[in-house]
Amino acid sequence: MQQIKDTFVSDPEAAQYIFSDTQIQSLHHAWHCLDTKRFVILSGLSGTGKTALLRHYARLYCKLVGVDPEKHSAVVAVSPDWRDPSGLLGYLNALHADPTFQAEPGLRIVLGAARNPELPYFLILDEMNMARVERYFAPFLSAMEIKGPIVLHSNEDNVNDVPPSITWPRNLFIGGTVNMDETTHPFSDKVLDRAFTFEFWDVDLQGYFERQPAEHRNTAVEKLLIQLQEQLKPIRRHFGYRVAGEILAFVRDCTDGGSVTTDAGNRLLDQAIFSKILPRLRGEESPALITALKGIGDICRDHSFDQCVQKIESMRQQLVATGITRFWS
Repeated sequence: MQQIKDTFVSDPEAAQYIFSDTQIQSLHHAWHCLDTKRFVILSGLSGTGKTALLRHYARLYCKLVGVDPEKHSAVVAVSPDWRDPSGLLGYLNALHADPTFQAEPGLRIVLGAARNPELPYFLILDEMNMARVERYFAPFLSAMEIKGPIVLHSNEDNVNDVPPSITWPRNLFIGGTVNMDETTHPFSDKVLDRAFTFEFWDVDLQGYFERQPAEHRNTAVEKLLIQLQEQLKPIRRHFGYRVAGEILAFVRDCTDGGSVTTDAGNRLLDQAIFSKILPRLRGEESPALITALKGIGDICRDHSFDQCVQKIESMRQQLVATGITRFWS
């Protein structure tokens, strides 16, 4: 555990992210406390580094034990059209004269873990609940619980070196990231009972800004983003490190290092806030949402962000008229 923590601090790539000791320790112990069930789910705010934490942990862990991270880990993006395990594990193509097996990236990790039980393998499922987990992940859910086999195809013999089934590999570390919104699916107890679930909602913008190279920093914009963040927190519509970094990159590129206090720079910053932060605003009428809209509107008005002010005012009027508001109306 101490080696992992130290490596997260010393590794240049991992050090760019804000991960607390508690987050790293919780992930480590959740992946190691059960000898045959190494399954975690990271949920919460988009852009807080959930996938990055899993990816960097896997990379650094592999380096510590002396194996190639490229061969022992895979990040698989879950597709909304997955209705069975074929998108994750592949499928048998019986249309050829000689049957072939169409393998998918997830299968490489699973087979590697089965063939090398003394070495670690990491399977990271990005946006895990874009499809119904109970459908495409069913073989894993069953095998990890009863320590039974994962069935890959129905042929008696291997097909393209893919066996009919494999014994559940105890050295397979599985991590999934999820966001809960109108585009995703909820989890059943069947899934949650098998996983350790962690939430990522806290965002340390000041700490994030302090880790950036000096030439990338803009204290005026950083202060503004922190002010907006404070208004959004009470309604849980605040933003993560990704949004903050992209706004800074947008302003830096547009102004070519110049000041945002000029009329042209101010209009660009107005556009950046409009494009990256305001679309997050939505919800039913409540004191917290009313207060948040007023607070954000006041900040934008103080900075003469005319485009943002107009949009927030239209959203406020929509809230009064219908009891619900959203950016996309």
